[in-house]
Amino acid sequence: MKVVQICTNYKGGAGKAAFRLHNALLKNGVDSVFISLGKVPLIDIKGNKSILINTSTSLFRRVVHRIKKKLKLEHRFILELRSINPNLECLLTSLPFSKIKLHIIKEIKNADIVNIHGVTHILDYKFFFNKIKAPIVWTLHDINPIAGLFHLRTDEENNKIVANSLNEKVIDYKKSIYNNIKNGAIITPSNWLYKESIKRNMFKWFFYYEIANSIPSSYFKTKDRNVLRERHNIASNIITLLFVSSDLKDKNKGFDLLLEALECIKKDNIQLLIVGDGDVSVFNKYQILNFGYISKDEEMINIFNMADIFILPSRDENLPNVLLESLACGTPVVSFNIGGMPQYIKIGINGEIASEMTGESLGEAISLSIKNKNNYSRELIKDFACSNFNENKQATEYIKIYNQLSDKV
Repeated sequence: MKVVQICTNYKGGAGKAAFRLHNALLKNGVDSVFISLGKVPLIDIKGNKSILINTSTSLFRRVVHRIKKKLKLEHRFILELRSINPNLECLLTSLPFSKIKLHIIKEIKNADIVNIHGVTHILDYKFFFNKIKAPIVWTLHDINPIAGLFHLRTDEENNKIVANSLNEKVIDYKKSIYNNIKNGAIITPSNWLYKESIKRNMFKWFFYYEIANSIPSSYFKTKDRNVLRERHNIASNIITLLFVSSDLKDKNKGFDLLLEALECIKKDNIQLLIVGDGDVSVFNKYQILNFGYISKDEEMINIFNMADIFILPSRDENLPNVLLESLACGTPVVSFNIGGMPQYIKIGINGEIASEMTGESLGEAISLSIKNKNNYSRELIKDFACSNFNENKQATEYIKIYNQLSDKV
């Protein structure tokens, strides 16, 4: 069985999860190929290079595009989005159009199963689904495939006045395309997104499944935390709180709520471990250890193991990789009651859930986790993660769905 995994970017959360699925499938004998944008191909566990999407266009096509834009001959959705864009307050919007012709990629044309992930800006819905006849599996990493313009629920809600008319048009447009796909499946990593997908009912002919993302086996290896902490001169009496965000300016990741929470914690022996791009000067009044942007799993594994508690203060999430990674390393997590968090954070066992989405409530949850620090069993937390997020379990469940769809062809 030939399967392709298609994702916009291999650096983001969706790309990382998709590439991990690709490797898990390879380990279980599936002929999987990973396709995305990027400058340098990824190397999978078999030593194969990922396929990079060619985004170059001819001079003629570029000239035509400029003329269309100047004369306002583009699709009406593009024109309408451009007109309201200055008034939108959101992380990201996208439309179901692209100039990229994915269907001409040989591996996609010859695939028995096409597994789509986050495909913002690379997938022209109408053209692609009209050309591709293989069964479609769509692994959701946010709400966009089952929504209109937006990728986050909060953005959808916060921009209703400005964008509702266009948003509803885009939803209807997507539905009209989905209705022509007769053999497919939606897979969600969390129960929250599974229920949301069924409620929104965008896919008439698709089956719905819930399969958690997986974590590479390297995350489950036991590390000597004392040695790791000593390398960074972290004293034994210091309580280390970890915060991770690829972009520290991203308001959705909740760094402002973390700042408010820290004001509520009456402890002098706290050190913040910070991972991500951006200005960390807002944390200067606290003792911090800034690692910057980290791309290598081994480095992240060490940091998760150094941390006593991982703080995940996002306002809106599905099931972020960092949650799974933290639990795989045995590190308890403090977060809000959103997305897949309450499904996998068991209060008092592997973390705490803030009762409200406020800095004060988050501070109370962090304080409780500090109080319970010695009661959490890192080994039990790792065991829980291993049973829920292991590669073989994920691959086996995906293969079963692939086979069911193939049998219908």
